[in-house]
Amino acid sequence: MKRDRVKRSCFDLLNHFYAEHNREVMAYAMFFTRNEDDAVDTLQDTFCMAHESLETGVEVDNPRAWLIKIARNSMVRRKERQNLEVKSWQKHAEIHPLQNNFTPKALNGMLADSIATYVASECTPNEQELFVLRHFHEMNLADIAEVTGQATTNVHRVLNGITDRVQSRFSSLTG
Repeated sequence: MKRDRVKRSCFDLLNHFYAEHNREVMAYAMFFTRNEDDAVDTLQDTFCMAHESLETGVEVDNPRAWLIKIARNSMVRRKERQNLEVKSWQKHAEIHPLQNNFTPKALNGMLADSIATYVASECTPNEQELFVLRHFHEMNLADIAEVTGQATTNVHRVLNGITDRVQSRFSSLTG
């Protein structure tokens, strides 16, 4: 009887997390996979793994960061599996420009598209991930550090570097 109550409370908590954060997890996965099927798979994997963790008694202080971290790990594992299947002579797919529907909330219009395209073409995948978490998901430095497993000071340093490069590139356009 008690076990059924525990399972029910885990299920209720998972439903709450899903209602609150499924769109963010899907957007995060869609940005990095650029494939709706892979993004849906990541979303499903994320909430299945979250359910398993909740059933083991994991306590979650920050569900948003926790779910994004699970999604990130799921995508990393899927990418590692795909890389093992790729023949040695094939190169990794090149990074495509950001899609227009994923522009930073803090920016607008053509300048936002230009900055997003610049970040996609001129920044490393790690820098892109930090940029997306900061500007698309509006996460703070501590949450980004938790999701990516990096030190907060490193996250801060990298984001400042991106900001400096973007400002120098676009300062003539913004006055």
